[in-house]
Amino acid sequence: QRGPLPRSRDAAEHHAAPSPHPDAVRAAQARLAHLGYTGTDGKLVQADGVVGPNSRHATEQFQRDRGLAVTGRFDEPTHLRLAAEDRTMASSTHPANALYRQSLGAVQELDRRLGIPGGPHTTALAGVAAAEAARAGLTHVDRVEIGADRAHVQAVQFSQGVDNGSTNRISAAIVVASAVTQSLETSSSQAAHAIESRALVAQQLAREHAPARSPVL
Repeated sequence: QRGPLPRSRDAAEHHAAPSPHPDAVRAAQARLAHLGYTGTDGKLVQADGVVGPNSRHATEQFQRDRGLAVTGRFDEPTHLRLAAEDRTMASSTHPANALYRQSLGAVQELDRRLGIPGGPHTTALAGVAAAEAARAGLTHVDRVEIGADRAHVQAVQFSQGVDNGSTNRISAAIVVASAVTQSLETSSSQAAHAIESRALVAQQLAREHAPARSPVL
């Protein structure tokens, strides 16, 4: 009499990995959406608690981008990485997300012009550029400009959409060698602090310049 047939690897893994709780799935799906990941339909992942083809597609892409094992499942390493990144400016919930995405596009364009393949340095430099833009009070990053020494860059905001050196706003100079080693988590914290500080200063100035109210008789 024959014994039981050996299970396939996929079947064994499926048996070994219990299905995550729907609440955990919804949290992971929301984080994927915050980070801009889409399903096979090209739309942001829906946080419905169901692991369907769209969620698996987005999860696999996230895992590839982060160098994780591509399983398409919300395993522990994926959950931990999603939770960490959802606190950074890569997430749409972060106040500097727009600055980061603009900076990332600008750094990717700079890489292309210099003939440098994109990599971890790209996101690191974009994070520092966004943080410095926030410190300088820039509301948009139109370009990341490299200096003649190739050792420094600056975030640049055009004036009313017009690229004019005399009216462009710029951030402080950024040392490239240091920036490419700074974590996105650190840059995200710096950017959030800068935005919060500028908002507090603006509120204080508004109170100081508000017209005094006449006492009610």
